[in-house]
Amino acid sequence: WTWPSLLQKKLKPYGVTIDVEAIGGKTSSWMLSALKKRFQSGSSWDRVILYGGGNDASNMSIPLDTTISNFQKMIDISNSHGCEVWVNLGWKVEGKFMDINILPVGRPANLLNKRTDWIPYVEKRKTLQSRLKQDLTGCQFIEPYDLESKTSDGIHPTPEGHKLVCDFILKTIDTTSYK
Repeated sequence: WTWPSLLQKKLKPYGVTIDVEAIGGKTSSWMLSALKKRFQSGSSWDRVILYGGGNDASNMSIPLDTTISNFQKMIDISNSHGCEVWVNLGWKVEGKFMDINILPVGRPANLLNKRTDWIPYVEKRKTLQSRLKQDLTGCQFIEPYDLESKTSDGIHPTPEGHKLVCDFILKTIDTTSYK
């Protein structure tokens, strides 16, 4: 039910395959390392969609400059291998998404003890989304999209939210070229 799986199902009739390199909780440094390894192993693609940075934004020890640098390196490496590169800017920070009234607090995995502790992280996420668009070169962007508050925890989309992400990404793919 994740957006890459849904996208694969929609594109399968056109002979399109999708490789997903993702592990929950990983940062842009991991993304950069994983992408390098995939290219070194001989992987190649027509298009690379970079979607990440949220875990960087949720970690105050990772400066936004580091995240931006990691994304630019991934773009440059992908371009050097002949890939079309798109950066998914993610969902709009509105509605329930990043709403401090529903974001988790007080759990062992979450060191934030009160709802207002989320405010700097919400602001960091907004700034990252803006800076990705402003600072990155050599790529195209999937603009921020409205997931219509389809979240249960303020951070992660529900299955219905993943369907919306799939549809936004599908709009960037010209399926007429596959017929």
